[in-house]
Amino acid sequence: MVRMVEHNAKKAIELAPDFAPAYVVLGIYYREIAIANPILKILARLLLGGIPDGTLKDSEHTLQKALELSPNNIFALLEISRTDLLMGKKYEAIEHLKRSRNSEPAWYQDKKLKRECERLLQSLAP
Repeated sequence: MVRMVEHNAKKAIELAPDFAPAYVVLGIYYREIAIANPILKILARLLLGGIPDGTLKDSEHTLQKALELSPNNIFALLEISRTDLLMGKKYEAIEHLKRSRNSEPAWYQDKKLKRECERLLQSLAP
C-alpha cells in the first residue's frame, strides 16, 4: 500500500506539476520512510522484497518545492517544520511555523493545521 502513495503522488505531479499538495504528500511519504522502525524495514525486505526509498533530504527538497509553488501553504509549512526538526534544524522549523501565522486558510483543514503549527511553535519556545 505504501508504494501506492508514492506512485499516486508522483502521478499527480506528472499530471499537474504546479499542484503543491502532491509535493506535500510526497514529502511526508519520504520522511515517514526515512524514519520507519528498523524492524519494520527488515520485515519489509524479507517479506516484500525491499522497502521504498526515501530520506529526510528527499522530504526537505520535495516540501521546499511545494513552498516554491505555494509559499503560504499551511500544510507544507507544518510538514517542512516537522522534517526540519528531525534534521536538527530547529531554527528553520521555527521560522516556517512563524510564517504559517500570516497564511490565510485556503481549504477546510487549514484552520486545524494552523492550530497544530501554533502548538508545535509553542512547544519549541524556550
